[in-house]
Amino acid sequence: MATIDRALLADHQLAGITEVRAEIEWMWPAIERFYAYGLGAAAIAERRVICWCTAEYVSAGSCGIGIATDPAYGRRGVATATAAHFIELCQRRGMAPFWECRANNPGCVSGFLRPFLRTPRTGSFALGGHQDPGLVAVPDFLD
Repeated sequence: MATIDRALLADHQLAGITEVRAEIEWMWPAIERFYAYGLGAAAIAERRVICWCTAEYVSAGSCGIGIATDPAYGRRGVATATAAHFIELCQRRGMAPFWECRANNPGCVSGFLRPFLRTPRTGSFALGGHQDPGLVAVPDFLD
């Protein structure tokens, strides 16, 4: 498992890194802000990024989470392992992760819910989606 940092994002020989960088640049106003305040984890196999989990936004005590997995590596526990590493990075910084997904995406739900359940008091989880009337936020759902 790798931590997403300046060196990893500069490795242009690593397949899939362009997509990771594009995701970060889409979510952050400048890549330098991500380097200063953001965090992320990546699973790498055979010199290819097969899953990444990044902070989409951060505040003093929490961060929003984005995660993507190469479909060829789905249902193998890759997203769960990547998310667990990301949660660990959050905890080291004293941040609580916040994650949401659509309730009709079972892979998304199970892939990220597992590390939340394995790590007490990790943050918040919501089912639904942004501006989705079916969104049910469950802050500190492990209480």
